[in-house]
Amino acid sequence: MIDFPRRSAVASGALVLALLVAHAAWGQVRGIPVEVVGIPRGIGVAGEIGFPGDALGGGSAYGATALAGVGPLDLTATIAVHDPSAASSITSYGGNLGVQVVGGPLNPLSLALQAGYGHWKTSGTGVSHLPLGLGIALTIPIPGIAIRPWLMPRADLTIASAGGVSSTDARFGISGGIDVTLLNGLGLRASYDRIAASGQDPTTLAFGLHYIFFRAP
Repeated sequence: MIDFPRRSAVASGALVLALLVAHAAWGQVRGIPVEVVGIPRGIGVAGEIGFPGDALGGGSAYGATALAGVGPLDLTATIAVHDPSAASSITSYGGNLGVQVVGGPLNPLSLALQAGYGHWKTSGTGVSHLPLGLGIALTIPIPGIAIRPWLMPRADLTIASAGGVSSTDARFGISGGIDVTLLNGLGLRASYDRIAASGQDPTTLAFGLHYIFFRAP
């Protein structure tokens, strides 16, 4: 015997997930842009405030990140809280792994392959975010300060799941920004993120501080 109510519920769940994913294109974590890691070899911390556009619920987000650079590898771990304009706050967490393929101490141009993961839950639905991209950065040395504009085009994957039903969405995303770092390791960052979508493109703007407190030789 065919269980029509069950099939209807599954179909409805799939539809809800499809609609959710269509509007769930985020930065690495909710409310914070996907950013090129590219820190100097060493360990640091960063804090940011993000301003998602209306397509992402508006409001503001606050993120804290631990940073580590070891040889050609860059690692981050982030936790963030997004406080949308008309919904309860949502906590998300994630991380990035970057592998430098071009660049070095004497080369101001840096190219890095970067993969990330972010996860959060909202209204009983789990959302996983996987950005895969190429980080492009140029370090401009000035006495006492380093300025680094950067850009990262990427493939942006979002997977939503609830009640045994899942849906995957793939899009093109791009983010860019500028880092300004002093010799003592203290720095500022501004970044912007945009994802291609039908209708209004989801966007996020963020500003932050970082501090590299240990630099490897």
